[in-house]
This record gives sequence, structure tokens and C-alpha cells, in this order.
Amino acid sequence: MSAFGKRGIELLKEVVNHEPDTLPSYNEELVRLVFSEIDEHYVQAQRVLSAVNSNQQSQQEGEEEDTGEQAEGGGLQDKPADAVAMVIHYESIARNKRLLLSYIAQRVERLKNVRWQHRELPESVAEACSPQELEFYRKYDQLLTKHMSKHEGIGHDLTLDILPPDDNFVAVRVVRDAGMQLFSSGPLGLHEGACLRLPADEAQPFLISGVLKLDNRKEFI
Repeated sequence: MSAFGKRGIELLKEVVNHEPDTLPSYNEELVRLVFSEIDEHYVQAQRVLSAVNSNQQSQQEGEEEDTGEQAEGGGLQDKPADAVAMVIHYESIARNKRLLLSYIAQRVERLKNVRWQHRELPESVAEACSPQELEFYRKYDQLLTKHMSKHEGIGHDLTLDILPPDDNFVAVRVVRDAGMQLFSSGPLGLHEGACLRLPADEAQPFLISGVLKLDNRKEFI
């Protein structure tokens, strides 16, 4: 049997120690091993309990033959070592379950954050997901899109206003050509390599889609 909770801890560390706003590959093999460890603890606990019950029954039958009276005792309360073993096995099961749930919860939260930061699931993140996680993302995307839609929801894209801007304008660099676009100041060409200063709220959709990237340099047109 592996060390107490070791595999579950390793599993959770994979997510916690990974770079923020990204997702490590779903470790199906380690998840399987943690489930296997849970099963192993359960089997061992059942063996201890079965042995205690069998011993208790034999002891009671023997005393009944000798005294003619129904005997009591012989259970876990009279076998502290077995009682401790049972506690260890069941606490190990509970610990591994908590670690598995934490692993899943951490990954789900990161998937939610990805949806709020990107309009589409990045390929690198999709490749790191399990089939169940991809299905969760698809349904979460549908719910969020419906909630923000004009006809079925609030009619406002909440992903555009996650953080309040420090300035009404932001410095950006065009990293992917998007041609002519209409801004409040008029039409403007978004050509790859150009440095611009745009209203923060108008630049946000292009930042999310990957057309623009924030630029801290002072060279703008």
C-alpha cells in the first residue's frame, strides 16, 4: 500500500504548482491509482471488520456452551489495535476523496477562468482536458453565452469588464491583422505590428480575441 495520501497529494500539486491561467494535462493514470488506493483501503477495512466479527461470534458461541448464557463483547471495543486500523483505513479513504475533489475543483475553476478570458477554448487548454472537462466547458460556455445574450439574457458581455481600467485609454500592439475597424473616433486599420492607443472598452474585445496585445512602450500612432 502506498504512503498515506501520497498519490492524491501529487495529483493536487500538479494543478496548484502549475502556471496560473493554464491547465496541466489531465493525469488519468494517477487519478486511476488514487481510486485504486481507495478501493484497497476499503478491502483492508472490510477484512479487519470481518475478522473481528468472526472472532466475536466464535468467542460468544464458546462462552454460551460453557455457561449457557449469551456472551457479550469481543467486538472492536475490546480490540484497540483493530479499531485503530479501521480508523486509519476510513480516514485514508476520506482524505483521498477530498484530494480528488480538490483536484477536480481546481481544474474546473481554471476552465471557468479561461472562458472569461477567451471567447474560444485555446487549443493548448483543450488538449489538456479530459472528455468530461471538455463537456463541462461546452455547457458552461452555453450557459454564460445565454445569460449575456440580448434576447435571452442581460444583453451585456460581462467578460469585457472583469477588471476596471487604470486609464480610459490603453496602449496596444496589433499582433494579428484585422483590417479596417470602426471605433468611436472613426475607422482605423488594425495592421500587424502597428502600435496604437485606443479606448479601453473598445480595445477589450480585440484583446480577448487575440488581435491586440497590451504594450507598455511609448511608441504609438
